[in-house]
Amino acid sequence: LVTGEEIENYKIPEVLGNFSQKDEHGTPAGHYKRDAPTTDTSVTYRWTQIKMEENRDFWNCTSPFQHCCLGQCRQDVYQISKERTLWKFVGNSPERTYNLHSLSDVLDYFPNRIKKDRSSPCTIIFMGDSLSSDHAMGAQCQLAHDGYTLLSCNPKLGARSYGNDNEVICHTNLYPEVAHFLLENKRANSCPQVLIIFTGDLNEHRLFGGKLMTPVHKSGGLIVFNWGVWCNEEGKGCISSKIIDEVFPLISGPNAGRYTQWKFLYRETEPQHYRTPDGTYSRKQFLHDKNFNRCEAASSKKKESWRNDEVASLLATYKLTDRI
Repeated sequence: LVTGEEIENYKIPEVLGNFSQKDEHGTPAGHYKRDAPTTDTSVTYRWTQIKMEENRDFWNCTSPFQHCCLGQCRQDVYQISKERTLWKFVGNSPERTYNLHSLSDVLDYFPNRIKKDRSSPCTIIFMGDSLSSDHAMGAQCQLAHDGYTLLSCNPKLGARSYGNDNEVICHTNLYPEVAHFLLENKRANSCPQVLIIFTGDLNEHRLFGGKLMTPVHKSGGLIVFNWGVWCNEEGKGCISSKIIDEVFPLISGPNAGRYTQWKFLYRETEPQHYRTPDGTYSRKQFLHDKNFNRCEAASSKKKESWRNDEVASLLATYKLTDRI
């Protein structure tokens, strides 16, 4: 959550990539092109607030899921004003303008055997904690906004505090054992069907044990995983142990051959915004500060990135940077 009109500019040395414009259906009109790596530190980016009239199509929420509506926080009882929710990314350098990746851009990268098959979906599995389940819901919201319709769902993405979205009933629930959204857009050039799944772990039996999930496993897709916000002590190996236990068995060892049709992507842990100097979680402060769960801007200039550094080091040590 950002509260100022503009977030401070940051210098970034890496290239974000360039996407072409989309056609009238929201489909990329061309192919993604990544420029060669650069050490140009003049590239800057910022988030700029958008006025309501620029995004009227987001304003009126018709989704059955309240979490797709502007201003709804993860916990059902918390909302912010719609006017404070609309932001756009602005990135530029002397040579070019940069754009953010979108979910439709990701779908373009699925193999042709999947994205052109109208009988089976492009599958994206989000694995992790509540932030990952929010990404699963967010993916469903974006697809619905881009013209996809919901064919099947099991929206059990949170506990009681998640609210009524847990109780939304679809006409069809094709995969009752997993939290999921199956959506379809017959006009889409890539992935006319998309299956979004959320899981708290990557236990193969729990995730793919049911007969209905066997075709999903065989078809393959993208697994986006993260573990981080519940690991709050640097140097304890909390994140590493989770990834070694849950993810590594799928990409190395005797089961590795069963997942060659799946791509693995580690989602970096976002900065947190608890009421602590650096924004990270504090068990002690949680017990003594009744306003601890309120989002605040971090007052410390130190940006906590040790979680992502730990994962990068782990993947390099095990020589898995090409696999993940």
